[in-house]
Amino acid sequence: MSTWSFGYVLTKNNLGQTVKWGRENMKLSLHSNLSGVSQQIFSDAVAQWNSNSQLVLLIKGPKSDNYNNWSGNGYNDIGYSKQSVYFNSSCAVLGVTTLVYNNDGDITEADVLLNGYSECFSTNIYSDNFLGNVITHELGHLVGLAHNEVMHSSMYYTAGIGQYILSSDEKAGAHTLYPSNSKGGVRGKIIGGNSLVGIFGVNVMLISIKSGKILAASLSEPDGTFSISGVDIKKDDRYYIYVSPVKNKDVLPSYYYSIRNNFCHSNAPYRGAFFQSCGNSLAGYPYSFKATVDNQILESGNISIRCNIDIPDDYFYEKNEDFHELDIIGDGNNIGETFVGYFDKKYNYESDALSSIELEGIDRIKINLSNFNFTDWGEVDETIYLEYRIISQDIYSKLISKVKINGIEQNYIFSDSDYSIIYNQKGRVPISKSNFESNVFEFTIEPLNKWGKCSDSLVLDISQMCPINGYQENQLFYMDDGMYDPLFIYLLDFHISKKKNTLPDNIDNYAIIAHKIFDINQGNDSCPDAPNSYQVSANIPEFFSGLIGKKKSDSDPMACGSIDTSNPGGPFNNFLSTLLGILSVLIFFRQKRVQNY
Repeated sequence: MSTWSFGYVLTKNNLGQTVKWGRENMKLSLHSNLSGVSQQIFSDAVAQWNSNSQLVLLIKGPKSDNYNNWSGNGYNDIGYSKQSVYFNSSCAVLGVTTLVYNNDGDITEADVLLNGYSECFSTNIYSDNFLGNVITHELGHLVGLAHNEVMHSSMYYTAGIGQYILSSDEKAGAHTLYPSNSKGGVRGKIIGGNSLVGIFGVNVMLISIKSGKILAASLSEPDGTFSISGVDIKKDDRYYIYVSPVKNKDVLPSYYYSIRNNFCHSNAPYRGAFFQSCGNSLAGYPYSFKATVDNQILESGNISIRCNIDIPDDYFYEKNEDFHELDIIGDGNNIGETFVGYFDKKYNYESDALSSIELEGIDRIKINLSNFNFTDWGEVDETIYLEYRIISQDIYSKLISKVKINGIEQNYIFSDSDYSIIYNQKGRVPISKSNFESNVFEFTIEPLNKWGKCSDSLVLDISQMCPINGYQENQLFYMDDGMYDPLFIYLLDFHISKKKNTLPDNIDNYAIIAHKIFDINQGNDSCPDAPNSYQVSANIPEFFSGLIGKKKSDSDPMACGSIDTSNPGGPFNNFLSTLLGILSVLIFFRQKRVQNY
């Protein structure tokens, strides 16, 4: 049996043992039948995986010159194939990875087949079917990882630009499987209901404020416990935990078919939410985790799933009416705050219906630091800043926003270094050390998701596919609609940072020097939500329990599967073995708009 989860995936057999390469295979030979540009792209992908764990992939020459008749030869191979059982010129399937492992969970052979029809791949890194995206993803399966729901990660189950570069999620997974040194993480338990029952299959994400990105994610176990490890936890950073229900159970193996999310009133599903401490005054203010030493294992305690969005009361009542004055000055030098905001779809009174895309309102946030003395902050040659982070994309929000500070529009950068299209925002504004009265900052956050004319580059019109900054709607929002949150929510974080003025401007060398007060985390034992929660056990069918497939009504090829074979490494020489061989594949397949792995 193969049990997989979101985030970095640790495959397990039916005895609960992790499926991975044994210590005797820490130097793993991969026999390549590639050449030219394909071989270079393969080499680049191997180099990335090799730099993040003890497992070393060694590129060797081919052992087989005919991948069309490949049937398992006891070697780890990669090459192009036109086997009709997998591939055709329609490019429905781009790649196949097979894993063979024994009852102890030890992988004995892994092979990667790539669609041999040349029109299926691009050598353009800006393309979602760039060959490097596929190879990097398939090598992740070979290492022992499977699909996740972390956007812009290599192992995300739909294809997107930039997946040829490993995200921190894959790096954490590889390190967890084959650790090379000590790293940090977070662990805890997801609960619900008055009995504090553990919730199975909750997607738990760890978010860094310094980077503004998800570091890693994982699913909770049947008893509700979760563990995210292999992460570079830094004491000068702050971390938040976001929990959400599984969005696409169809891509999971049957082990997870028993996952339930209808734990709220009237059998409504619970929703995505940030972990926050108990108390009405803390509603909408997520809890901030801070490590006391680098690479610490953070303890979250019990985290409740939530039935409703939690936002600050004063923000809600002042929304669209006036500036919400946010008090970010705490005791001593603790300056900073984080809260959850949202936008909703606009109601069209003429048609008596909600707009399908237009959002209403502008959020106005005022921060008054005029009464705080910053004279002694930092050295003489250091400038200090009020810094902000807006996170929406990573929590499945379709919100694209425009930010102004004191009426000045902030620069918007869509592309990240890996060519992924990132529309989370971050920025900073200098704080005066002498003229304190000038340290009053008015932020406006305006959603760009509106109807409009194509001539307006700041307006997104889905019906006409009008671009924002040159990007089309299906590039900005490339996931299935079922993945997105019905509300357009965002996390807004404020803190103080600094950078020595002698450093070049092109070096992002800003350090967080002040943030919100570090409270004692007491978990959610005294304020559990989701009153209809109940214990759910993992589903363990008697046969083919590792198969992941599309719904029976779908004509697409299956997404993923893995079989625990009784004769690993041997050829498939009869009908049943052939059937097992066909089923024991990890397939990257394409649809018209969304490319699935």
